Amino acid sequence: KGTIDRKSRLMKQMMELASEVALTYGDTSIKEWWSFCRPTQEMAWQGHTEDKNLGYAIYTSENTFVRAFAYQIAELIDADPDPNIDSRIYNAFAPDEHNERIHKTKCGETIQSIVALAALQGSPNILRQEAAKEDAALIAGTLPCGWCGYALRRTADLFETRLRNEDHVPAEQLLEACYGELGALSWAQIKSLGNVIYQIRRRNTDPTGALIAVMLEKANAPETLSAYFRDLDIQG
Repeated sequence: KGTIDRKSRLMKQMMELASEVALTYGDTSIKEWWSFCRPTQEMAWQGHTEDKNLGYAIYTSENTFVRAFAYQIAELIDADPDPNIDSRIYNAFAPDEHNERIHKTKCGETIQSIVALAALQGSPNILRQEAAKEDAALIAGTLPCGWCGYALRRTADLFETRLRNEDHVPAEQLLEACYGELGALSWAQIKSLGNVIYQIRRRNTDPTGALIAVMLEKANAPETLSAYFRDLDIQG
């Protein structure tokens, strides 16, 4: 209950400060306030406490207004921003370069281990099972940083096709194919996927494959990505 009360207090103070910004300042200041609110909410959805959330804002954001707002909120709610920053995780306050690097690192770790196992056992379904786990986590609300379900499923299809004519497919060739599929989606497109899920959750709606597909189409995402989510239930 204490944690809930503290989070409620944080949101109450943010709303009051937002009203003050809206009444006192112009559009520029409102945009600056939003640049603090959005990543704060995103980090809260990931389970970060208010002290940790404010710590990431203060110690990692390159935006001086974000840092100033974080200091002000910390003072208003008597919070103690946590300076202990984990540079190995997604950080909504960090530059794109940081999160893109984290995404590629996490994907690489998954691909290296699961593709090697699939090749050893000659089983495309191992790739599909891992993709299904990643897709389920994504739809449950996990951020897409490190999500490589798309690449794994595409590689599984290729693997299955080759096994019809070959007894064995070398792991090196599967890795090359999987990394190629991973590179087919840019970090900007992965961010767009994250934005879509964020928008759905802001409406207090549970993301589904079909809903994500519709929103991706509206965001002009690649048709292959929209189709992936549109067919997610069929893929299983």
